[in-house]
Amino acid sequence: MREQPLRVFDAARKTDAIEDVADRAQAYGFKGHVCSGNDLLAVLELSERMIAKTRAGEGPVLIECKTYRYRGHSEHDAALYRDKEELIEWQSRDPIPRFEFYLEKKGHEIKAIREQIDERVNKNGAGGGGFRRKQPSARTSRST
Repeated sequence: MREQPLRVFDAARKTDAIEDVADRAQAYGFKGHVCSGNDLLAVLELSERMIAKTRAGEGPVLIECKTYRYRGHSEHDAALYRDKEELIEWQSRDPIPRFEFYLEKKGHEIKAIREQIDERVNKNGAGGGGFRRKQPSARTSRST
């Protein structure tokens, strides 16, 4: 799950009795784990480990990826309730530039990678709309 500190009506720290939502997994009889949702490599590593454990029969897990939504909750939400300094701090942790930096240090050509991604997005259509339109309707696949 993706957990962010700001919710529609109030900050999570004001409404939740616990710091990590992953702690709630215990109530359902399994383990919860927390990682930075802004660290792609941390998310990947934890996810791969937990998937392997689940496939090995060790049961379900809850992965909480802490992150931050830069914009308001909707198109009409100006997000005036945000602290400007907090927003700047989280923007400095943006996962895309962080991962680009990592790839660049590993010797990858970021400009070429971006061009490939842009080409794929343009080919497949922005967002998942093209994928969704190709899927069978839930009504046609449901037995009556």
